[in-house]
Amino acid sequence: MGELNTNNFLTDQSNVTRLDYSNFVLPSEVDFSLSGSDSLTDNIKSVFDDNLRSSLLNLEGPSQGDQNYMKVIILFEEGINKARRIEIINSLFEDYKIISNYDIISGTYITISPVELLIKQDILNEIKEIKKIYKSEVFESPYIIDDSLQLNALNKDYYSNWWLTAVGAGSLPYNGSGVKVAVIDTGIYDHPALNIIENQNFVTDENASDYNDDVGHGTHVAGIIGGDGTGSDGKYRGIAPGVSLINARAGNASGLEEGDIINAIDWSSKPTGLGGAGADIVSMSFGGGYPYISDLITDAISNA
Repeated sequence: MGELNTNNFLTDQSNVTRLDYSNFVLPSEVDFSLSGSDSLTDNIKSVFDDNLRSSLLNLEGPSQGDQNYMKVIILFEEGINKARRIEIINSLFEDYKIISNYDIISGTYITISPVELLIKQDILNEIKEIKKIYKSEVFESPYIIDDSLQLNALNKDYYSNWWLTAVGAGSLPYNGSGVKVAVIDTGIYDHPALNIIENQNFVTDENASDYNDDVGHGTHVAGIIGGDGTGSDGKYRGIAPGVSLINARAGNASGLEEGDIINAIDWSSKPTGLGGAGADIVSMSFGGGYPYISDLITDAISNA
């Protein structure tokens, strides 16, 4: 059976038992043809969302032993508590790993073999407590058009003007003292003009203690919000230079995973007494280049 990672995100897979699918042949009732009434589109019913269904359609039978594991989010009906979710998952699957068992939505984020999803699709359709299973999509990594600015955002010896004048915010009368702002992005570089009070990395396959920004976008966003002018005699300040910044790294140059973003929203908005960051405001400045609206992220934002 899989096991729950008590840190709520995947850091170590050394204890995970991977089943050997090298000799597995999909059952005959799973048809990989793309036409006719017996197609996989018809066989895979409504428990799988459209994007997951499309991904499974791209599997080419009959042997799927070398398929990569995929990340999915199992959305349960409201009222199904976290312990019950784990019981259901344990009873259904063998070759999986729990990444996060969310508080902010009624869902659990796991890695699993697509083969196991396929062979258990009929069983999954009968589980009334499961509302939908979503493929965790990857949002395109945000970027800065001006390469020099991107590099400068990563250089602690350079004090960027954060482009505030470009948005007409060069001299706003705000301070933001006492306000905590979480930046869910590509991380925040340890820049002397930024007052970072807490760091967390939610990128599933990264070192949990790697908080830095390898893109420049998260640092740039943080500077617009709360750069305090250190190193420029106050000339280059953010909109609210007195805010305390919370670095919730949820992506890198490869993109931002949907399940990791929800994990970051969960932690950022949760009160400190419940193990969260207790942010007053959560900033998420990404999403361009991918025509996808995440119902799960929308729900998480609504519940934050």
